[in-house]
Amino acid sequence: MSIPPKPKKPAKAAVKKAAKVAKKKAVKKPTKAAPKPTAEKPPKKAAKKTTAKTTAKTSAKTSAKKTAAKKTAAKNTTATAPTPAGRVKKLRTTRRALLESPPPPDKMLIGALELCNLPELGISGLHVRVDTGATTSSLHVDNIQDFRRDKKRYIRFDIHPDNHDVSRVVACEARVKSMRRVKSSTATEQRRCVILTVLEMGGRRWPIELTLTDRSEMTYLMLLGRQAMAGRILVDPELEYVLGAPPG
Repeated sequence: MSIPPKPKKPAKAAVKKAAKVAKKKAVKKPTKAAPKPTAEKPPKKAAKKTTAKTTAKTSAKTSAKKTAAKKTAAKNTTATAPTPAGRVKKLRTTRRALLESPPPPDKMLIGALELCNLPELGISGLHVRVDTGATTSSLHVDNIQDFRRDKKRYIRFDIHPDNHDVSRVVACEARVKSMRRVKSSTATEQRRCVILTVLEMGGRRWPIELTLTDRSEMTYLMLLGRQAMAGRILVDPELEYVLGAPPG
């Protein structure tokens, strides 16, 4: 009877290799984290279209505003012939602004005689007697005529601004502010028309009240009283024509 051969033992290196392979299989690989969901970005083309539309609307509005502004400016700058009513309205606006404006902080020094202008009446270079003893100011006029305009009382009158040239006559119109009893230099009481007009003297302008009367017996056609000088003028009676000498 024959004896069977003994089975061969596996080599040590093969055993170690097999053990490593089995170990690697047993170890589980870590699972990867799922990616976070990201917000979808709008397509670039759609954004461009929206921006283009907004820009077009904005530019259209801006151009429309510019066109309207140009039309308004053109209307305002259109030259039109001034009507009598327009001139009267402009004078009233100017006079109201002068009334509301405060007097200058420094008073103007004048003498007993000065030159003045009455621009609303079309008179310039008028010799005026400054009288601190008189309350109101007065002006010599001729041919006074009453009339109505827009249910308001007006007067027409003539002025001879040049004592040396009686033929020179200036026709004027003014609205009557009131009627007032005034005592003249001869102590006689008179009922006079009172007008409001602008006095120009020494480069300054302000509104004053003028009573209209007959001063033909007086040397000077206009008398400047205290009411017109209050808060604006200082008088030195020793001086004459401080603001400018008369021509000639």
